[in-house]
This record gives sequence, structure tokens and C-alpha cells, in this order.
Amino acid sequence: MHERSPRHRLQTPLPLNDKQSDGCVLLPSSDAAESKTQPNAQTKHRTKSKMTHVVIIGGGPAGIACAQGLAKQLKASDKTEVVVLEKSAYFYHVIGAPRAYVEAEYTNKMFIPYDDAIPKHAAGYVRVMRAVATAISADRNEVSYRTIGSDDKESATTQTLHFHYLVLAMGSTYTVPIKQDSSNYARSTTEAQLREVRSQVEKANKILAKYPTKTVTILDAQNKLVASNNLRDKFNLYLNLALDKLDVKVILGERLIERLDD
Repeated sequence: MHERSPRHRLQTPLPLNDKQSDGCVLLPSSDAAESKTQPNAQTKHRTKSKMTHVVIIGGGPAGIACAQGLAKQLKASDKTEVVVLEKSAYFYHVIGAPRAYVEAEYTNKMFIPYDDAIPKHAAGYVRVMRAVATAISADRNEVSYRTIGSDDKESATTQTLHFHYLVLAMGSTYTVPIKQDSSNYARSTTEAQLREVRSQVEKANKILAKYPTKTVTILDAQNKLVASNNLRDKFNLYLNLALDKLDVKVILGERLIERLDD
């Protein structure tokens, strides 16, 4: 495992929407629903001493945004504990991926320690635990998990966390390998960009900035680039002019019907 640079910290809170965080699913338990009903004298006493538990599965952008938002709003007197279960030791800065594709030394900057993800004042009730969730019991309001040690090995012991609120923020996964072998990459003079999304335009720019002699092609089934974002025609005009200036080939309204040879 490569040593990651300690200079880069996850300090800046990510935006948190009041109703939801992009990529998060908030599931209140039956305990949380019952707490909203009118309590009697007996439940009032029990509620005052009861700790509310929030479990967030996933420490990616959405999960950390949720944890940071709660850390900003909660106080120790609120008697609420927030635990983030994240299997990785570092936060993956996915936005920087296009640059890392062409600049190897930038790779270390994409993996940020979780040390400063949570503000110091909230460290007592909001924390990130390196662990992998193995099961969720809706009946018992519990998440089963296994911790991961500094040796990157998963513990054989399964533990549980009780929750009143459960946030699912596992994010997305990619096929492996995400890019071709480095030796093939160095020899190739043509880069094919498939399934156009916002990041593909940036990747095309990064590739040509590093390797100006390559030929880059963007293939998109839509009739214009970044069609799903409902942007103005003026934006697309400037985007196409910029890509044309870089000699990027853009093919619209077509789909790839055969897998490219490796």
C-alpha cells in the first residue's frame, strides 16, 4: 500500500441539503417514528436519558457531507451519536480522477486521510470508523459490521451497531481495470471516450493537454453533449468550439454496438 501524502486533509465541509444529501438514502427506524408520537409520563423520562444513534454506511462525498452537516448542527447536549462506517482508509477525491489519468504524481493527492473530516469539537459524538457493513436488520434496527485493521485485513469478529436513523451512502462502483494497461496507453495514439458524461469532456481535455499528438473521440447517443443537464444552447456552442479547437472528434446520435479490442 502506497504511503499517502499527509499534507492533504479533508477539512472543508461539503454542502448538505436540508432534505437529503445527493447519493444518500435516510431510513428512519421504528424507534425514530415512535419518538414523534405524544409521550406519556413514563416515556418522557426514558426519552430524556436515551441516546439517539445515527449510522452512515459509506464515507464517500455523500456520506461525509451528511456527517459533516450533522457535526455542524449537533451539540453534545443533544445526546446524539453519529458513526460513519467506511471500509477505506482514505477519502477518494473522485473529481481529480481525470487529471490523475495523465499525471501519475497527482495520484497521491486523490487519497485524503479521514483525520480531519470531522471538526474537533464534534469528535466526541461524530466519528468515522474503518469497517465494512455486512448486514442490516430492519427488525432489530441493527447494522452488523467488521472492523478493518491497519494491516488492511478484515476482522473475523462481527459486531453490531444499533440505529434510530440509517443513512445508505455506499456510492457507485467501477469495472476493473478502469483504464487500459500503462504500456498500451503509452503506445496508443488514439483514445476512445465512450458513454459521454460530464467527466468525459474533462478527460478529453486532460489527455490532450498531456499528450497533444493523440486523437480523442467522444461518442454519445444523445443529440448534444451533456444533454441530461438541461444547459443552454450557448453553453453547448462554447463547449463544441472548445473541443473543436483541441481537435476532439465528437460523434452524436450513435451508440457503440461492438466492444473494442483490448
